[in-house]
Amino acid sequence: MKILYLEDNTSDYELLDLSLQKSNLEFTLDRAENKAQYQKALETPYDIIISDYNLQGFTGTDALKMLREKDQSIPFVVISGTVGEEQAVSLLHYGASDFLLKKNVKKLPIIIERVLRNKMIDDERRNFQKELINKNLILDSLFNSFEDMVFLKDTNGTYLKVNTAFSRFFGFTEKAILGMTDGNLFDKNIADKAQETDQHVRNNKLSITYEILFTGTDGTNRILEVVKYPVLDGDVVTGVVGSSRDITERKMLEEKNAKSQYILNQAEQLTYSGSFQYDSEVDILSCSPHFVKMMGISGNINKISLMKFLGLVYKDDHKIFNDEIDKVLDKKVTVTIDHRYIPNGSKQIRYGRTTISPDYSTGNASIFYGTIVDTTSDYENDMALLNIQELERSNIANELHDNLGQKMSASALFLDGLVSKYPEDTELTKVANMINTSLTQIRSLSNTLSLSSIKEMGLEDSLRQLQDQIPLSIEFELHYSVDESSISEFISTQTFRIIQEAINNIQKHSEAKRIEIDIAQAQSVITLKIRDNGKGFDINAGVRGNGIRNMEQRVKKCNGLIHIDSKINEGTFIDIKLPIK
Repeated sequence: MKILYLEDNTSDYELLDLSLQKSNLEFTLDRAENKAQYQKALETPYDIIISDYNLQGFTGTDALKMLREKDQSIPFVVISGTVGEEQAVSLLHYGASDFLLKKNVKKLPIIIERVLRNKMIDDERRNFQKELINKNLILDSLFNSFEDMVFLKDTNGTYLKVNTAFSRFFGFTEKAILGMTDGNLFDKNIADKAQETDQHVRNNKLSITYEILFTGTDGTNRILEVVKYPVLDGDVVTGVVGSSRDITERKMLEEKNAKSQYILNQAEQLTYSGSFQYDSEVDILSCSPHFVKMMGISGNINKISLMKFLGLVYKDDHKIFNDEIDKVLDKKVTVTIDHRYIPNGSKQIRYGRTTISPDYSTGNASIFYGTIVDTTSDYENDMALLNIQELERSNIANELHDNLGQKMSASALFLDGLVSKYPEDTELTKVANMINTSLTQIRSLSNTLSLSSIKEMGLEDSLRQLQDQIPLSIEFELHYSVDESSISEFISTQTFRIIQEAINNIQKHSEAKRIEIDIAQAQSVITLKIRDNGKGFDINAGVRGNGIRNMEQRVKKCNGLIHIDSKINEGTFIDIKLPIK
């Protein structure tokens, strides 16, 4: 321990030091001889201070007052040869721990041990009181920080403590509530339920949760959710603690959500659609019941991973589908994808249209909403119509080739003979030339309408033949990099028709001087890029011609994607992605 001895007599100091050394105390002893040294010494912490009473220029009482102005807890023992009873009482009044006559200095080690022991007990008591006060403050702060109505009762149902929210909600002051029971405060319905549930908690030593209707002083009805727990001292229930929460808004919202969910389910059934919410942070799709049914997901599972959903998309549509999903996640835009899918546990290919959008309402960057509409019936009807159109084209092509074409060929031969016989007849020569030109156009039109050229020559050669029909005034460039053996006949046909429609559109409306077509294949996707340097058009005008609509419909039937970018006087760019099968 560190001891400071305030003493101006060297002999007395040495005597005290010798007395302490003979004890079992472990200590260091510092000395202050005057007021100045004492003031400086007080800047250093000591475990105990021993002081003579009569000092040069001041007394032990003065020294004690100086100490207590700085510290209230350091023990202060006065040792003197002349301390009288009145002085001793004064010292104790100012906070001295003890006093001792110098002739009894041998007793000082015992007094030091007793004083320090008493200090330790006082410190513990003060710390306990401080801790108790802090705990009560924390408890009160915690109690009153809850928005819920918190209460504490004894085993008789008497309120011992309530928080501010409880008093405010029920319209009583805390003072008016404490000491009361539910029977004193509330109507019979609420009081009976409270007593019944209190008894359940006390008897079973278990928590309980229930709801009850409360009518306020203004006549409004509120629904309260009450939770109660037993207060246990070992195995003995000493009270009940609980909370009440106003859940009126929540119950109304639950009812509204249930109604909305019912409407949604009915709408999904009528439209053959399903909906989902995707949280990209946890990679979970929360699915509607009809989505689960459409996808053939078994059991009561309504949450699946995005990978599980992608696994249900038809394999040849994976690449396009995945790229569009990545676009939604990265750029936070809405996309709509026509694709095929196979429900879990089924082998039948279905057709769907999935739309996914970011959460625009809250701006939560990780939340996306989506729907999938089963378009199988529409697809089959459109395909039937498409087949009829192709059949009609084929019939017209055959009619042009076999009927009108043959008659025109015969007429051309007959006129060629007359021209040979009467070469000087310019009118006859002119008619013969017109017939031959018409015959060439009929053959070209027949080939364009018929699909036989694609089947016989392949897609690239058919496109090269289509190129021959473009006027020489238009510069045409075709880049072709496709493995035709990997592409289905249907995709080849639709690719040809799309390009054919695009070229016709450009020639009719764009006044373009250059057309560039780039067809490339990357794994299971064909990318088709069509550019012209024509006058362009406003894509936001809302009016789409038959040509563009026909291209969009054909792309949709292929479960592909089409993007058209055009500006006035800056030409048009069409970007199309199609699965190879």
